[in-house]
Amino acid sequence: MKTVSTSKTEFAGSRQQLQQAIPSFYNPYLFFGLTNMLGMIAIYYSTRLLENLKPLEWLTIPAVFLFANFVEYNFHRGPMHNRRRLLDIVFKRHTLTHHAYFPHDNMGFHSGKEAYLVFFPFWVIFLLFGLVSPVFFLTWYLTNSNVAGLFLIVAIGYFLLYEWLHLLYHLPEGSKLGEFALIRKLKQHHEAHHNAALMNDYNFNITFPIGDWVMGTVFRSEQ
Repeated sequence: MKTVSTSKTEFAGSRQQLQQAIPSFYNPYLFFGLTNMLGMIAIYYSTRLLENLKPLEWLTIPAVFLFANFVEYNFHRGPMHNRRRLLDIVFKRHTLTHHAYFPHDNMGFHSGKEAYLVFFPFWVIFLLFGLVSPVFFLTWYLTNSNVAGLFLIVAIGYFLLYEWLHLLYHLPEGSKLGEFALIRKLKQHHEAHHNAALMNDYNFNITFPIGDWVMGTVFRSEQ
């Protein structure tokens, strides 16, 4: 059984200081709306590649979903919680800022602008397009347009799912969207991760804790 040790992380500032650092021009509806619009456009055009799907080609969906889940798990457990050369901005924005602003006993934001500290920066959607495009074209070259199209649909869809679920976990307390049983369960999983004593060891999946279950990093209260 893994021993829980108190984190020694030095956060980037108080909640008030971090709130004051949110850019004045930030509009969550505009930026999150653009992220979703660009993602849905990519998904729409990917669906137009699909034609006469064969049974084996449908397996692309669970395969890419599981792969994305483990990418999420390893990226979160890795550079988002451990300093890496060239990726220090990721560590600072997530561990030093996001975790500082949203401790496990104060997870909800109170104004729309605070969503700035929940979502990935807007430019990440373009980075995602840049990362998945070579894989998309290689998949098309090695297989066919059906598999490539399904790959892109799931890859972009997974990113949007990540952002939406993360948003739901940080909605103000009492939000009706957080009352659904599945959302409550997933939020509890994420809430435990926001405990400073647990965040470096447990509950790294934001979406579904598949990677956490496989890697044995699901926190249980009896630990």
